[in-house]
Amino acid sequence: MTPDSPGDPAPSHPIPSPTHQSASIELVRAGAALATVAYHLLTSVRGFNGNYYDQPLRYRPILLGRFGVVVFFVLSGYLIFRPFARRQLVGGWPVRLQSYATNRALRILPLYYVAVIVLLFTTLPGGPKGEEVWRSLLFAQYYSSTIRVVDGPLWSLVCEVQFYILLPLMAFVLLRAAKGEVRRALVVLTVWLLAMYEVYVFTPSSAPPWQFSLPGNMVNFAAGMLLCVVEMRWRDTLERGSVQLALAVAAAGAWIAVFLHPSNEGALLAAVLVVALAIARPYPRSKLGGHRLFRLGTSLGLASYSLYVWHVPVIEELARLHLLPSKSLWLAFVVAVPVCCVVAWVSYNLIERPFMSLRPVNRKAA
Repeated sequence: MTPDSPGDPAPSHPIPSPTHQSASIELVRAGAALATVAYHLLTSVRGFNGNYYDQPLRYRPILLGRFGVVVFFVLSGYLIFRPFARRQLVGGWPVRLQSYATNRALRILPLYYVAVIVLLFTTLPGGPKGEEVWRSLLFAQYYSSTIRVVDGPLWSLVCEVQFYILLPLMAFVLLRAAKGEVRRALVVLTVWLLAMYEVYVFTPSSAPPWQFSLPGNMVNFAAGMLLCVVEMRWRDTLERGSVQLALAVAAAGAWIAVFLHPSNEGALLAAVLVVALAIARPYPRSKLGGHRLFRLGTSLGLASYSLYVWHVPVIEELARLHLLPSKSLWLAFVVAVPVCCVVAWVSYNLIERPFMSLRPVNRKAA
């Protein structure tokens, strides 16, 4: 985090730099986005009756892609909460709410509104109805039957935006209770996570307004917020090779456990471990930057928001034009995934990137 202006005072304590951490995080974003694409492609080609155990064993790993959104939520909790936590716990630069709001708006709103307007007028039979329009524009889809009418994955952006709005208040209360101490913050954030888990447990899973709401998913953001403080407390420990290996083994074991017995709780643990591994083991661009696969992965991570937003409409359009092979799932992957990635990269460069360049230069939040 850097100051908003040259006149801002220096932090009272030095803040260790997240060395090359962004590359690791972009790779995690790319993986989560591709997993989500694979899941929706499978359900489009093969269908999914809702019973995981009725599916052929070879398809079950792909079905875990529905938990990709959990990874995104954990990442958001970690990244967006980090400037607030640094300020209060290790003497970071002040977080100016105007800059924070501007960054978040320019990051999320342009692509969201472009997608909503385009899809409202091109995909809905008979054109958009009044309720579908105003609910989509006001991020109020999941309070009605319009929850997944325009584009199914957009429900998670409603949660993201509401989290952005509430985070400054949550950060103020939680960090004020921590009294500027990292150890106390660990206790406070752990209690917060457990409280949000209780909210999740009592959220009716069969009721879409709750299942797709911020209260029903706040536990995922809370896990990322706690992970942020864990990193501050044990940064040196996380950089050890033995700890990184343990995290990798634990993450792999957690995903295997989710594969055997899928659950949101297990997926949350697996997502946290994957994000923790990305934080603990940053990939130096100086060594890996020349590798094509590395460059492709980080580039796809940059465009992961566009990939997440556009992949379902692209898959549906390919199916409508009879360009999506229905007899071979793997051939469908070969056809659809590159098209989705190209559309995402074009969208990133035409929509996301120009607006992100307008953000305050010295405060580019993730």
